[in-house]
Amino acid sequence: MQLMFSYNIQNIIRHLKALSCCLFVYAGIAFAQTATDQFEQLKEQVEEARLAGNMQRADSLAEDLYLLANISADSLKIAAAAFQQARNFMERNLYDDAIPLLQKAIDAYQAADEELLAAHAIKRLGQTYRYQARYSEALALAYTALRIFEQYDNKDDVASAHNNIANILEHRGEYLGAMQAHNRALDLHRQSQNKEGISSALYNLGAIWQQLGSNDIALEHFQKALEMDLEIGDPKYIAYSHNKIGYLYNELENYDLAGFHVHQAVKLFTQIQAPRDTDWAYSSLAKHELGIGNIKAAQGIIDGVIERAIENKYQSLLVDAYRIAAEIALAQNNAKEALRLIMLGVNQAKHNNESIELAQLQALNVAAHILNGTIDKAFMALQKQKAFDDNLFSEALTVAASNAKLSEEMFRKEQEVALLKTEKAMQKVRTQQQHYSRNVLIICMVGLFGLLALLYRSLAQRNVSKYLAGVVQERTEELEQKNTELQLAYKDMESISLTDKLTGLKNRRFLENQIQADLEQSLRQYIDFKNGKTIKPSNNDIVIFMIDIDNFKAVNDKYGHNAGDLVLKQLASRMQKVFRQSDYLVRWGGEEFIGIARFIDKKDSPMLAQRMLEAINKDKFSMSESKSQYQTCSIGYVSYPVALLNQNNQYWHSFISLADACLYAAKYSGKNSWVGMHDILDPNLELHNLTPERVGQWHEQNKIQILSSFTDVNSIKWSSD
Repeated sequence: MQLMFSYNIQNIIRHLKALSCCLFVYAGIAFAQTATDQFEQLKEQVEEARLAGNMQRADSLAEDLYLLANISADSLKIAAAAFQQARNFMERNLYDDAIPLLQKAIDAYQAADEELLAAHAIKRLGQTYRYQARYSEALALAYTALRIFEQYDNKDDVASAHNNIANILEHRGEYLGAMQAHNRALDLHRQSQNKEGISSALYNLGAIWQQLGSNDIALEHFQKALEMDLEIGDPKYIAYSHNKIGYLYNELENYDLAGFHVHQAVKLFTQIQAPRDTDWAYSSLAKHELGIGNIKAAQGIIDGVIERAIENKYQSLLVDAYRIAAEIALAQNNAKEALRLIMLGVNQAKHNNESIELAQLQALNVAAHILNGTIDKAFMALQKQKAFDDNLFSEALTVAASNAKLSEEMFRKEQEVALLKTEKAMQKVRTQQQHYSRNVLIICMVGLFGLLALLYRSLAQRNVSKYLAGVVQERTEELEQKNTELQLAYKDMESISLTDKLTGLKNRRFLENQIQADLEQSLRQYIDFKNGKTIKPSNNDIVIFMIDIDNFKAVNDKYGHNAGDLVLKQLASRMQKVFRQSDYLVRWGGEEFIGIARFIDKKDSPMLAQRMLEAINKDKFSMSESKSQYQTCSIGYVSYPVALLNQNNQYWHSFISLADACLYAAKYSGKNSWVGMHDILDPNLELHNLTPERVGQWHEQNKIQILSSFTDVNSIKWSSD
């Protein structure tokens, strides 16, 4: 009896212990779930406060979020909290504070293999670099984010990345690429019905039209963006649109409307505690005060902007501020001060690589030298201005021609009026070009006289004009030569296109604009891994394939050039079936083509080369409606980055030459084959003055790794002998 009682007591104690363990586990799970829910709820509150422009509350909540993340010791929560704090710093233009937090978030996300979360942080870091005028670094990060977003096929994320890339290209003066990227973003946002994204794309397109001098089209874009921003309710973007509209109304001398919009921008930027953007709006306010004749007020405002821009390193804003300050000095007939400010602006614009700002500053430079009486220097400044304007004009024509088709689709249903205005703007540009080509001398003189009339009514125009006429006469031959060059450039506008007309593939100019950023991005990921900052990157290699049709001359000789063109088109079609949509396909020249496999694992290169070879060999090529025959090709490729220890070997033309050397080796060894430089084993190789023979010597010396469709790579011939 006593034994039975003792056994029952022990059994009860054992069950109680088990029950207590279960309760402890369930309590722990419930606590963890509650903590996670609390963290997510708090993160949403940070984003809502930031969206509402209540930055004081957003900062307070972000601190609580960071504390909660550290208590949990969860690396992903700590990364998310760092990201939210960085976003708050970005909102208030505190970019130096945002950068280490964004990098911390990126490192944590990449370590946890959370690629999509890392991409969002990478995108924001790229935006931060853009705001600091660090455009090369910003572009590399923007392409990294785009590559990851494309893998997850989220239209809004991909569109946002395109917008970011476009903004960087715009600041670098690459308006064609920027316009195409913004139109791509707008199309994606329309597909997903993302109002915020549509508004952002319209705003950015308006900014490009403004830079190109089409103020009416730009104003319509900004007004449409403002309507959508007001509907969405984000104070920052409402302020952006107000400021742009105010600036354009200043340019159009509608000062009543300009004043309303600029003051709204100042008010909203101040409200959300964004000092850099507030000073940007104050720059517009200074321009407004100058326009209505309040020169003293304008001077006080812009002096403050310059002081704070220097202190806080707002480099792009500083160029705008110097330009406006120079305009104020000219209005006060203070030529020496204007020249000083213009020089500061020019130096800063060159540092920022901002071509449009350089053109505007050179125009002021002409006026300042005229006021100063240094007419020879005014003439030299005019020549520099003309050089800048020529480049911008060519870009404007390219953008207009390329954008016509995109604009037709973009505004077909909603903005047919804007399309008509676009066409009128294009016609106006062409008319101005024809007039300019007929009489460069007259335009130069009228431009100078116009500057005199607008800015310096107190000068004795007749005497200055006579002197200028004499100077212009002395340089007639030089200007006529410039005029001839301009006419030739106009006739050659077709060559500026990024697309090969025959095949529909991209051309050399496209590759020159794109490839370097991809190479830098790939190399940066490997260097970060080598330095212990990140895990080993995957699918991060760039492989350049050089493809050449064998015996192509015989096709032209036997069937005629029309048959040759037909073969080239069919080759392009077969390349498109082998390579991905995100890869670059380029007609390099004649029967030579380049395929750039972007962000793959280089171990897949032989498979790609073999697939391309088989795609050529599989079916006959049509020579005409009744004739066809089989064709072969030779392929050479090189993988990048090939030598991490030698970071000087980044110039992309060297890798084109390496691929070309491998192509010739395939030709010399019997054609219908591929040869690839898979790796460089000697990091000290100098990749210049490359020839197939030299590459062959490296192969014999085991300085490089060669792969080939040939069974024995040692049988490859590196010369025609």
